[in-house]
Amino acid sequence: MKADERLAIAAEILPRTSYASHPCGYHLWVSLGAGGNAAQVSGALAGAGMTAIPADSFSPGYTSAARVAWRND
Repeated sequence: MKADERLAIAAEILPRTSYASHPCGYHLWVSLGAGGNAAQVSGALAGAGMTAIPADSFSPGYTSAARVAWRND
């Protein structure tokens, strides 16, 4: 699945202000809001065949987001 096709799916199911992406990218930065638990979300998405990495893996102290990648099925 191409990047633009993945982004179209995201646009159908997520509020546009809840994520950020690059038009040619294969992942989304998803905001979890205040009190969001990125580690818990990452674990739940892993069970659904998706990869999510808590944002604090990239920027220490930033815990309210996760980088989500989809399988290429």
